[in-house]
Amino acid sequence: MICMARRRGPDETLANQVETGCGRAELLRDADRRAAWMLLIDGVPQSHVDLDDPGYLDFEYVRRLGHVIDAAAPAGQPLRVLHLGAGALTLARYVAATRPGSSQLAVEVDAALVDFIRLRLPLGAKVRVRVGDARVDALTRQAAADPMPGRVLHGRDLARFTAGARPVADATATPSPAAPPGAFAS
Repeated sequence: MICMARRRGPDETLANQVETGCGRAELLRDADRRAAWMLLIDGVPQSHVDLDDPGYLDFEYVRRLGHVIDAAAPAGQPLRVLHLGAGALTLARYVAATRPGSSQLAVEVDAALVDFIRLRLPLGAKVRVRVGDARVDALTRQAAADPMPGRVLHGRDLARFTAGARPVADATATPSPAAPPGAFAS
């Protein structure tokens, strides 16, 4: 579904925009939902939040993440959730509404965005928000130093590594090879 934003008056425009470390953040009111807002960064939609109905997930990819959350445990059971990137805290609001008592931490790189969202779209639920870069450097070092070393890739390195790769589907999957005899003997 496409979210249509209503036009704003001059006084409202200034209150709903802020320059952040990642670009110009702007909140547009949803014309179809009384208490809903869309967050844009440099004109690109990032998040959609309905303050009256946090269970409403407008963006398709966010609904799919909501499905993952829904399937993680029986309905209503609290979860421990780490959000890497906070945006307008859409998923944090969803978890708080559908799984009361959940422990949540959101990590967002842009401090000005966090302040803007806290000011303009108060959360109401208990969600810890930390300013930091979620591109998990300590994890890169730990993975490389492990007895079975690994790599953590992001950005251009990840795009280069996955270029041309196709997902494996159940219909085309092949079983993993059997381990050599005695490989797991104690």
